[in-house]
Amino acid sequence: MRNNLLDCLQREYAIYNAYIVNNTDSIFATLAQSHLAHINILETRLRALNIAPSATINNVEVFDRQRAIVLENSLLNTYTSFTKIEQDVDNLDILYRIEANIYNNHLPLLQDSGDTLMQQLNYGKELLGEGQNMLLKLQNGELSQGELEGFLHKLNYSLIGGVIFGAFGAMILNEILNKQKEE
Repeated sequence: MRNNLLDCLQREYAIYNAYIVNNTDSIFATLAQSHLAHINILETRLRALNIAPSATINNVEVFDRQRAIVLENSLLNTYTSFTKIEQDVDNLDILYRIEANIYNNHLPLLQDSGDTLMQQLNYGKELLGEGQNMLLKLQNGELSQGELEGFLHKLNYSLIGGVIFGAFGAMILNEILNKQKEE
């Protein structure tokens, strides 16, 4: 659907412009180059469909990385919604590739660059505390599947998330083994 591609192009231009205006941060410069690549891909596809690519550059302000994360998530949601309704295989391929780039590269770049080791450790500490509460509920037979799934969705599968997940698994295994010894 050509309107989907045109809408994506419009949004890409707006975010590209926002990153260029806020180029005091090297991460924004990196993201601007990536969005420029998205723009080139979309324009090439539109030309192949005999559609003149046109975009009006809207002013989108990015003051910090948190705002950039919101913008990238909004763009990601746009691509995700368009992949659900797109019929053309070539268009769908482009939408999926750009969507994957935003999800796998843009968001982690913004999130990792804004996190300090202390923030990650504090978050890990909170998750361990929550994990201990979950373990108590498990021991008492009060843990629901929804609570466990909610907890697992909070885990960031980065190094720290993996360590926390492993520690939680070790605690559960330890409890199971202790119960077997008592029996």
